[in-house]
Amino acid sequence: MAAAGGLLLAALAATPAFARGVQAWSQLQLTGRVADGWSLASDISGRSATDNRERQLLVRLQAGRALSDKATIWLGYVRAETFNHDRRNGFEQRATGQLDWRAGALGPFDLTLRARAEARFFRNSGNMAWRLRQQVRLTLPISDMVEISGAAEPFVTINRNSDAPRTLDQLRLTATLSTELTDQATLNVAYYNEHVFRPERTYVNHIIPVTLAWRF
Repeated sequence: MAAAGGLLLAALAATPAFARGVQAWSQLQLTGRVADGWSLASDISGRSATDNRERQLLVRLQAGRALSDKATIWLGYVRAETFNHDRRNGFEQRATGQLDWRAGALGPFDLTLRARAEARFFRNSGNMAWRLRQQVRLTLPISDMVEISGAAEPFVTINRNSDAPRTLDQLRLTATLSTELTDQATLNVAYYNEHVFRPERTYVNHIIPVTLAWRF
């Protein structure tokens, strides 16, 4: 763990940081059980920046199978289209595999882990890149309806190319306030501090996602 933390700190210090405009993400998440042990999930996310640099529409579809009361495995597909004002629009498709694990209590916090593997296909260049993401999240219940959480998630590229030039592609740190609106609906308001590592510099994104999660 100490060595991994050292690598992350070295990456943060290796290139100069450049702050970009605040991004606003509006997201809808739908999750439902369709059979014994099986679930379907879909996300749609509209993303824009205050500096009008780019806009993105991301759609995710997943099918999940519960392995136990603590672990679920998912297979999914992601379509992401980026609309740029000063260059050709970007288009990416991903095939994903994911493992969610509720690891248990850590003091007053609930510890959850999410490991995701992505095969990323870029239409404009024809490149394909493998990426691994490991999220560690701590959640603290405040009341029966409100909880707060914090998470860290490095994005690691396995095979680098012109679309994914760095091994440590991104590092995302998040803080989230979740409010249960009904038995089926939860509203999540978050802040993401996202470092995007590129050969010439490190970009820092400040992101405010607002997510309505609906369970059926």
